[in-house]
Formats: sequence, structure tokens, C-alpha cells
Amino acid sequence: MSGNKEFHKKQRSAQDEALWDYISGQLPVDKAHDYELEHIDDPFWNDAAEGLGSLKDPALAKKMQLQLQQQIVRQTQSRKEKRRKSFQQSSLIAVFVLLILVILLSLLLVYMK
Repeated sequence: MSGNKEFHKKQRSAQDEALWDYISGQLPVDKAHDYELEHIDDPFWNDAAEGLGSLKDPALAKKMQLQLQQQIVRQTQSRKEKRRKSFQQSSLIAVFVLLILVILLSLLLVYMK
């Protein structure tokens, strides 16, 4: 499973770099044209290209992108931790309820004899 995550990270990184190369004009004209044709029907790509193209400082945009990625990682980790704590609490409650039921049933059986 972690290999799959790594693959997607590498793929996203390559896509990000291709977009940055396109925006900054570092792609040769023929490759830039092919790149445009690949993404012509993608409204998200068009918005990203327009927005990034209008930025004056690409280094600032990359810094913002990195900060957003780090924020997403922190939020996902905190959600995982909350889920884990919730599961632990639910498990403890279930065990406690089960223990009480077993005790009550055993007491009931003892007094019925």
C-alpha cells in the first residue's frame, strides 16, 4: 500500500514540474503545444495554468504549494489519530459492557440454583 502512495507522490510531482515548466516557458514549443493538447479539456488545469501564469513570483507560489501540502499532511494525521482514539474508547466501552453482562449473568445463574 505504501508503494502505491509513493507512486502517486512521484506522479504528482512530475505533473507539478511539467506544469511549472510550461508556465515558466521552459518547455520547447512543440512539447508545450502537446502539453496543452493533453490538458485542453481539463478545466482545473486551465484554471491552474491561468492562475500560476498571473503570478509575479513563481518561487512564492511553490512555497505556498509546499505549505498547503504540509497542512494537508498534518490534518490527515490528526484525523487518523482522532479515529484511533475513538476506536480505542469504543473498544474499552464494549469490553466494559461485556464484562458487566458476564458478571450479571453469572450472578443470575448462581442465585437461580
